[in-house]
Amino acid sequence: LLAAYPKLVRKETLLEPSDLRFFQNHSSQMAALDYLVSLESDIFVPTYDGNMAKVVEGHRRFLGFRKTILLQ
Repeated sequence: LLAAYPKLVRKETLLEPSDLRFFQNHSSQMAALDYLVSLESDIFVPTYDGNMAKVVEGHRRFLGFRKTILLQ
């Protein structure tokens, strides 16, 4: 995946560990960070087929059919 998409980002690569630690013990806030990163990305590749992935995919389509790659 990294070879095909060298600019792969996650919340852990966008924030310094010192900034991220404020959210570490708050799962809903970590999920919100995941959501925002996923929403604003050029391409979204969900790691599992859960409700969050479906909501992100739908929101991205609403915003203009941003590309989503579903791993099968």
